[in-house]
Amino acid sequence: MVINIEKLKINKKELVYFIGDIFLLSFSLIASFILRIGFPFTSEYIEFLKFLGAPIILFKIISFYSFGLYKRMWRYASLRDLKAIIEASAVGSVGAILMSYILQTTALPRTVFIIDWLLTVILVGGVRFLNRSINELKLFAKMPAESKKVLIIGAGDAGEMLVKEMLKNKSLGYIPIGFLDDDLSKSKMRINEVRVIGPTKKLKKILDSKEKPDEVIVAIPSALREIKKKIIFECEAAKVKCKTVSL
Repeated sequence: MVINIEKLKINKKELVYFIGDIFLLSFSLIASFILRIGFPFTSEYIEFLKFLGAPIILFKIISFYSFGLYKRMWRYASLRDLKAIIEASAVGSVGAILMSYILQTTALPRTVFIIDWLLTVILVGGVRFLNRSINELKLFAKMPAESKKVLIIGAGDAGEMLVKEMLKNKSLGYIPIGFLDDDLSKSKMRINEVRVIGPTKKLKKILDSKEKPDEVIVAIPSALREIKKKIIFECEAAKVKCKTVSL
């Protein structure tokens, strides 16, 4: 069997997550015992942790690696990344259950592993999404003084990609202040921490307000020409620059 050493190399950030996960998984396992069984532990549970604690944590780390948790850009973490954390933690917990029943005679309450899985998702996911939150705060804090406030028409895929790029590349000089979208189910929701203000009929009111944007960007590739014309007309009347994007 040939092992590709290059593939096993990890950078400093990956190493930090790797070491951090060892501590988080250790804490999660011990905390699950305390929450379910209580403290202090009996001798049989102490022996279980001594004998199987390290193998269980190692198996979970391997599961995390297999799901690519150490090869992701967590500063841009999404629901897809959260799904990967949940799935990797579930596989790790299943492995822990199998090891405990195959290699250990001590009968453990099944809820120990359920609690351990929940704590793992909360701790591992929390640390990674905290990275994203801190990164977003830094992006807003470092925006150039001449940055333009932008209102985006369309809270779909195109609008979401547009906002993500604005937040990722602060040199563009755009600050997204909100979305307008006629899908009422999205009203008051947040996409990349940018709020969906309401339907497009609110555009005129926003353009007439003191807090009007510097630019409006239409990010609805499928929008009818008449709708785009109406938006452009209202922007011109309010002397606000209007752009459209197409994918």
